[in-house]
Amino acid sequence: MKRPIRPRRARGPLLLAFMALAVLLAPGIGRAAQSSQILMLNSYHQGFIWSDEVNGGLVDVLRPRETGITLHREYMDTKRVAFNDIYERQLLNVYAHKYKGVGLDLILATDNAAYEFLCRHHDKLFPGVPVVFGGVNFFQPDQLEGHPLFTGVAEILDMRQTIDCALRLHPGVKTVFVVNDYSCTGKAVRKSLEEQLFGLAPDVVVEFSDDEGLPGVLGQVERLPKDAVVLLAAFNKDCEGRYYGRDEVAQAVSARSRVPVYGIVDADLGHGIVGGMLANGRDQGQAMAQIALHVLSGRSPGAIPVLQGSLVSPKFDYDQLKRFGIKLAGLPEGSTVINRPDSFYREHSSLFLVAVTFGVLQFLIILALILNISRRRRAEKELRKVRSGSRSAPASCGRPKRSCGPFSISPMTPSSFTTARDAFSKSTSE
Repeated sequence: MKRPIRPRRARGPLLLAFMALAVLLAPGIGRAAQSSQILMLNSYHQGFIWSDEVNGGLVDVLRPRETGITLHREYMDTKRVAFNDIYERQLLNVYAHKYKGVGLDLILATDNAAYEFLCRHHDKLFPGVPVVFGGVNFFQPDQLEGHPLFTGVAEILDMRQTIDCALRLHPGVKTVFVVNDYSCTGKAVRKSLEEQLFGLAPDVVVEFSDDEGLPGVLGQVERLPKDAVVLLAAFNKDCEGRYYGRDEVAQAVSARSRVPVYGIVDADLGHGIVGGMLANGRDQGQAMAQIALHVLSGRSPGAIPVLQGSLVSPKFDYDQLKRFGIKLAGLPEGSTVINRPDSFYREHSSLFLVAVTFGVLQFLIILALILNISRRRRAEKELRKVRSGSRSAPASCGRPKRSCGPFSISPMTPSSFTTARDAFSKSTSE
């Protein structure tokens, strides 16, 4: 299904969450978090890369082992299990039974399923317990009406930046083929993507994969023309309800595609995508944890604004860049490139520095020796000239005259004595 892009001003990225969080930092937070009971309610399952990254970011900041925080982890598993009314009631009964009498100090909810579940059942399940959410798509401030204990981080996947980057690296592209499923997450990602793609060149067409199994989607990818690129968005469940891991889908799409494949999260990097402006779950988790510390220190969630921003960074795979002839010089500034072969200098930089220093010292020593030899040769040449001049002087000149003030004394010779004697004899005879 092809959808032409209608011109409209693209949504600009908002302030990064960490920039806003820096303003919120206050003393005494670490002490308040000690011995707290925190429930981490995950929308997906353990082993799902995004969830693991978010949890890793939370632990990085909360440091439960050092602070004595007790973390209770729950996984709703909505990627692999249909999240319908029956399943929701079952989860409600399980959590009500499991956490009855547990004095929770805070709830951390990751992604939309957990957030929406708590919006519906918070007052019944966990009355009076504050909630910090993260990874929530399509957040609107009016969603928190009636929920004064909610705050957190809204997720904005800036897919437009990845598309713009792909179009710069491949100027002749006319088709952007989006691999996306038709689950709740897939529909939300597609809605966001369609809004962000407004404003592209009118001759660029966006085409979404059909609602079918992975083999059918791979067939569509294989038939793409050469003037196309693929954007791997959210494909975890096909029309038959079969679950696929992100790495599995990325590897399969890359293997069947004759054109470059770009992504939106860095969990796909290293599994066949070229790269892009990729979101990282760990950043979301760290931002959530910073807010959580403020709530644990006694600050009201209603006084902490929901942070909305696009936490993305340019990351690429050297193997895929080489495969499609993409030059490193064309990548966005500050890009991270994985699988890049180490040059001799990067691998042995200290040895290289020592060798260069030794070479410079050798050069200076040799230069000093050359200059010294040159000076000696000039001196010897001048000395030979002096000696040659003294040997070629006339014999009559005899020895040089000696100077004695205003007079000069000539050396005595035999003829001088004869002349003096004759003169004396002549004077006496007279």
